[in-house]
Order: sequence, then C-alpha cells, then structure tokens
Amino acid sequence: ISDSQTQPGWDGYAGIPGDHSRQSWVALPMVVRDSAVGMIVLGKAEPGHYTDNLASIGFALARQAAVAFDSVRARTSYETSLDIQSRRARRLDLIHQIGSMIAASLDQQQVLNTTSRLLTELFDVDHCGVMMLQKNGLEALVVAEYPDWGIVGMEMTLENNANMLRLREGRLAYTVNESEIESLDMATLSVLATTGTR
Repeated sequence: ISDSQTQPGWDGYAGIPGDHSRQSWVALPMVVRDSAVGMIVLGKAEPGHYTDNLASIGFALARQAAVAFDSVRARTSYETSLDIQSRRARRLDLIHQIGSMIAASLDQQQVLNTTSRLLTELFDVDHCGVMMLQKNGLEALVVAEYPDWGIVGMEMTLENNANMLRLREGRLAYTVNESEIESLDMATLSVLATTGTR
C-alpha cells in the first residue's frame, strides 16, 4: 500500500493499538514449500516508501526467515520425538530389568524392594508402595516402598472401601485424577492420606 490515507476502504488499523501514523505498508508472506507459515508487515510514515525492488528484497528475506522458522520448528519436533523415543526405550529397559530380577532372585523382599524402586523411576513418580492382600482378603499390608517413608508394615482395611475392593478384584488398573478426589469414599481417602499419596 503506497499511501493508506488515499486507499479506498482502508481500515487497516481496526483493532490495532498504537501509533496509526504509518501511511506506507508492505506485507511479506513467509513461505515454505508453497505454504505460508506467517507474515512480516512493515510500516513507514512516509507515503510511497516501498518500491517494487524493496518489496522483492523483503519477500526474499521473509522466505529466508520462514525457512529458518520452519527449521527450528522441525528441529523442535524432532527433539520432542527423540525425547519420547528415549523415554520409551528407558521404560522398556526398566521393564526388562524388573523381569530379569524377578526371574533371577529367590528373595521375595529383594524382588519387592527392587520392583518398587524401578517402578518409581519407570513412571517418574515420587513414591511407590507395594501392598499385599492378607489371606482374609479384607486387609492389606504394605510390604515394600521406595523411597522409604516409613510405611512398610502398615496394615490397611479394605472393608467398606469400594475402590480398594475394586482393585482387589484385579481385573484392571484405574487412575484417580485430582478432580475425582471428592468422589472417593472416606476409607480410600484415609489410605491415600496415610501413604502420602497425592
């Protein structure tokens, strides 16, 4: 736009805060592989400032900026993908370590302690506790944890605890998100509070 003041129907300032004294404008599309990824807009108070030559140079620079922007975006995407793959490989390695340790050890406590430590790392959590059901099926005993919060040996009742009874059935794992905390029964909330679970 050579002079916005003489441009018919010009409303280029609509919704734009700041200095509206610019009269000469050039919009430079940032194009990568025949697709615009952005735009550079330049303004000058002097009417007629932008020539075809300046616009052509600006367009070439905008294309270079688009290529640089696209390269950064691609690299970020690549690094994110690489990070996901690295975490997945680490998880598989930890699962393999757990399986190998279980197969190699006859010491039940060592298996439980190592498993709780590896699960803490595998799921990137603050704490892992392992509870074993007692013979009556209505009580559980914390038999291992990592790190040590001093809850090994703690007994918990599953009676009147719908969520723990659901876990006891062992058909599937389930998660409890923060928004669902209020829907838990008092017995479950007590177990979570006692074990420091958040």
